This record gives sequence, structure tokens and C-alpha cells, in this order.
Amino acid sequence: MNQVGLCSMSFPGESVETVIGICKRNRVKALEWSGRDYHLPPGTPPSRVREVAAMCAAAGISLPSYGSYHGVFNDEPVDFEAQLDVAEALGCGTVRVWSAHWGDPGELDSMNEEQVDLLVSRTADVAERGARRGIRVGFEYHTHTPTCGAGEVLRVLDSAGHANMYTYFQMMELSRRGVRQNVEDLRSVFPRLAFVHCHWFADEANTGPMRQGAHLWRPLLTELNTLGYDGPLYLEYYKDYTREQFAADLWFLREELGRLEGG
Repeated sequence: MNQVGLCSMSFPGESVETVIGICKRNRVKALEWSGRDYHLPPGTPPSRVREVAAMCAAAGISLPSYGSYHGVFNDEPVDFEAQLDVAEALGCGTVRVWSAHWGDPGELDSMNEEQVDLLVSRTADVAERGARRGIRVGFEYHTHTPTCGAGEVLRVLDSAGHANMYTYFQMMELSRRGVRQNVEDLRSVFPRLAFVHCHWFADEANTGPMRQGAHLWRPLLTELNTLGYDGPLYLEYYKDYTREQFAADLWFLREELGRLEGG
């Protein structure tokens, strides 16, 4: 755990070239390209994807993962092949997927047995499709989806029974999970952890400066260090999407990493 990364979806209004420039100016060495239309959606010509990969390599930016918006429950597994095409052309080792589209069919405890079975079978399917190409598949860990917490993610992973399926981790709002519970959840999913998304939500609707969430992120980062996490910390959301707040959140994360290395 020695670098701060960036999810390109943090800059939806900027071109691919501008995002690479932002990374260079801010010494960001790991990038997760977004599969939204504004950056590298499925169907992007392979020549363009390879061009972007080459620009990143020239800038010293690694591409550990690709942030797809494939909804495992909602979308046909065969459609995942287009996401894998982009990841493969980029040279990514992991593709992020959503367990379902936002709010459809809801969180795991609101789904019926038939819906859960469909999610589980499609989870195993996309995991196998990734495995055939040597690419890991990792769930978005998010409220309003079936993979809305550690217990829910592990239930789906265990039921799917495929070794190529992983999960991301991010903080849950303190109104849902306290500091101790967030740390315990991180510990429980760590054996299947792909990467970590970083942000601070004071509550579900309001993003705040990460420094305001230091009382949560310090124990989470300490636990990641103890567990031996060696991936990037992907900065995702930040307050008001200003360049100033982006720089401040980067500074906070680097400061905390320095604290751990010094300790």
C-alpha cells in the first residue's frame, strides 16, 4: 500500500488526455479508467484503447483495473465480453462490476430466492469469462445494490463458488456502519479483496473532505497496512469536485501513508 490512485470517473467532464495530464501533475501513478461514455466505454475501438494504454505507460501510470458498469444481475453475461475486451486492450488485471444496477432489484435482504439464484449463477458466469482471459472480476461494494456490505458480498461470493470473483471495499456511511464495524468488515472481506475506493461521506447524501473522516480512515488504513494490502488507494468521490479538494484529499491520503511508513 504505497500509492494513491484515481478513478477517472472523478473527472467526467474531462477528456482522456486531460485526465492523464491531471495524473501527471499530481503524481498519481495508478488509474482506473471508467467504462462510462465519457472515457472508455465498451465498444471503444481497440486501436483507441491501446493508444490510451500507451499514453499512460509513457506517463508512468499503471492501469491495475478497469471500472466497468456491467450489472451482473441485470445484464446478460455475454455482454461482459465487451468489458473484458477493453480491459484486455488496456492491460488491466481486474475488471470492476456492479452486482446489479442501482436500486434494481435492491439490496440482498430485499431480494427473493429466484433473484438471488440468478445473481449467483451470473456471478459465476462472469467470473469464469474473466478467468479465461486471466482477468480478475471484482464487485463494487455499495449501498443500494446486493453487495451492500461484507456479509452480503461474502454470501454472494461463497454461493457462486468461483475463485476468480473478488470484491472492492469502501467505507460505509457511519449511519449504517460505525468505525469498528467498518474495520471488522474490511478484515472479513480481505481474503477476497481486489482494491479499495476512498472517499468520505458524512452521510449518504453528502461528500465531505477526507480529512473530516480521519477518525474512520486512520483505523482503516492501519488495518490495511497490518493485513498487508499492496494495491493502490483509489480516490473516487470528493467534495464539490473542485481541483482544490482533489489536491487536499490526495494530500491527506499521502500524509496518512507517510505516517504508517514512519510508524
